[in-house]
Amino acid sequence: MNRFRAGNKVLLLLCTLLILSGCDGGIFGTGDGQDFSLDIPDAVGPNPNPDEPDDNDSVETPPTDTGQEPGASEPDDQQDSRAFENLQISSTNPQPLVSLLNFSDAFLNASTSPGAVTLFAESVSPTSISGETEIALEATALNVTNVSTAETVLVLSPLNLGAFSVSTLIARNRLAADATETGSDNSLPSVEVIPIFTQKQPSDDGVARIRLLQVSPLDADDQTASISLVPAGNQPGGAEVDLGTMSAASLGQQTDYQSASPGTYSLVDSLDRLSPLTLGLEAGEFYTLILFGDPIRKALMEDSRDED
Repeated sequence: MNRFRAGNKVLLLLCTLLILSGCDGGIFGTGDGQDFSLDIPDAVGPNPNPDEPDDNDSVETPPTDTGQEPGASEPDDQQDSRAFENLQISSTNPQPLVSLLNFSDAFLNASTSPGAVTLFAESVSPTSISGETEIALEATALNVTNVSTAETVLVLSPLNLGAFSVSTLIARNRLAADATETGSDNSLPSVEVIPIFTQKQPSDDGVARIRLLQVSPLDADDQTASISLVPAGNQPGGAEVDLGTMSAASLGQQTDYQSASPGTYSLVDSLDRLSPLTLGLEAGEFYTLILFGDPIRKALMEDSRDED
């Protein structure tokens, strides 16, 4: 499995974008069932002038702006609002870092308050990744907005992000079963955003760590099943790794990394719904394996990487 290291990351990312620029699937792939190894661009601070894009922005141009600042809409009954706290030390950067992985069909942006600070200079397009952006320690709320409709799809308040923390926002089209709140006549936003913590610093204990995020259902009924990694390939790992019993509906409930011996593994679903996939895990690294799309695609992200 190829890994993007700090020294050649920018060149490889530019080459990847050029190759995929004609594909409908964005940087996550073409929708033909292929598997991809992905990385997140380097961390950057909020762009001081949102009208001027920088090198870490999303690669696609969003629809015409509505003129409304992301997160500026008044609260209403249809917003998804929750508290979020991440105090885990996961980076060498003293400022909290936040990124957005957009698996939804919408163009998204985010802002923090106080100050209505826009996080991304350009909206994050469907099936693409933002760069990691610094957030002020004193930020007390974070809003994610659908740029096309000016709809606020998520409000994180109160927000408590500690120094050296790394958080990831996972956006997807809301599952049909969750589109309406139980006992309420108000529909929730069509886009669901789930915040999780991410470990950016590698470890020095010789153990690899991996977690699974199931963004999309693997079958029409979104059946719950257990998913694991079984030693396989030319350099098989030491033992089977249980990634958890999950479904798309449980996204965000299991976000801890599982320990694994370095080596190669095969991804196994207890209901046999996944096409063959062999993963290579290296000592000290943290990985997130993401299942998304229809048909299901797989992306292996190396969360930990060298920090200059």
